[in-house]
Amino acid sequence: MPFANLLYTQDVLSQTGHLVTNCHGYDIAGGFMSFETQISNYYEKLVVEELGRREDLADTSDDVLIDMACVALNQLPSRYYRYSVDMAFYLSASENQAMEADVKSAVDHAISFVQAHKSRA
Repeated sequence: MPFANLLYTQDVLSQTGHLVTNCHGYDIAGGFMSFETQISNYYEKLVVEELGRREDLADTSDDVLIDMACVALNQLPSRYYRYSVDMAFYLSASENQAMEADVKSAVDHAISFVQAHKSRA
């Protein structure tokens, strides 16, 4: 399954394309996280989940999936939050549906774009 290691609800791709795990203020080594690792873009979570649902991408490398995620995210606005519960409580059902539709469209575009440019390389 693509992105299997990224499908945990608290895992997101950081702005640099590295995996960041929200562990309530602590990193894996037990130290305090920096300011920038405590802020997440909700669209990152949605894009990663959408890519993970695509069965046709099951054999796609993580490098290509990350490229696809970056292209998709560049098509979407930012929606930052600190705690994921904030998004669950403050998004209306219609707003959530619209965001998911936008994500599907952005991911469709990203898949086509990356596949077209990968074949040229």
